[in-house]
Amino acid sequence: MFSNILTYRRNYTPEKIPGLIESSDSDLRNQAGETIAVLYEIARDINSVFADPPESLLRTLDKKANESVKYKGKKEKRLQRATFREIYNSFEEGTSPEFTIKFGREVLEITSWTGRLYYNGFSNLLGTGMNVHLKENGFLRSVFNLDDATVDESQKAKSNRFERQLANKAAFKLRTQALKKTRANKVIRSQQDD
Repeated sequence: MFSNILTYRRNYTPEKIPGLIESSDSDLRNQAGETIAVLYEIARDINSVFADPPESLLRTLDKKANESVKYKGKKEKRLQRATFREIYNSFEEGTSPEFTIKFGREVLEITSWTGRLYYNGFSNLLGTGMNVHLKENGFLRSVFNLDDATVDESQKAKSNRFERQLANKAAFKLRTQALKKTRANKVIRSQQDD
């Protein structure tokens, strides 16, 4: 068991990640590129010595950003070019990907590779429920440094509407029972009159 872990560790070290960019699997290539971007971003935050990546890595990223081969599908090539162009630009210009996600009346701004990694991971995990979780899930709000969840007016209106519906259902039930009793009394009186 322990030897398997050591073998795995030896085969999959961070030094081998740049080699994964040459993989035949497009998802693996793109993930390897994003992983390199995240690692360099973290390294730059810790120590400014890592500000510039090796020239060979930049050449590889540029090659993948402009690659045009016939045996790959159009969608696959487009995704690869966009991903590697963004990674290459972040190394050359020192920028990070920036995008905003609107949910309700709030806005989440992603301004780093790490934030993008977190968002994509949670988004893949939660699917269409991501926006609901961004509004209400305290853990997710703390991961993305959002303020404490505040119940907005639309939520209050929904809860008020729900309470009104419950009250109306209870009143309807009481009214129905009273009418049923009245009808039963009418039937009994009509039978007594006969």
